[in-house]
Amino acid sequence: MPLELYREDNANRDVQSYESVTYDGVEYCLHDCVIFYQAGEAETYIGKIVKTIETNNRGKQLGVVWFFRPSEILKLSRRL
Repeated sequence: MPLELYREDNANRDVQSYESVTYDGVEYCLHDCVIFYQAGEAETYIGKIVKTIETNNRGKQLGVVWFFRPSEILKLSRRL
């Protein structure tokens, strides 16, 4: 299902920023924490939306800061 975006003023003509995005009937705003999952996979991903943009070729993208799982932090600390 395509994303429905709400426009925010932006001086850059090649990229348009947005304050919120609607996906599957749910509105997500900048700085919302969300759970992402992929059909057929058991693992989910948790992140924070930091940017919603539409490029000049009408492509829509989210900028997300990902959160680490405790198991991922343990793996990183063992390497140090």
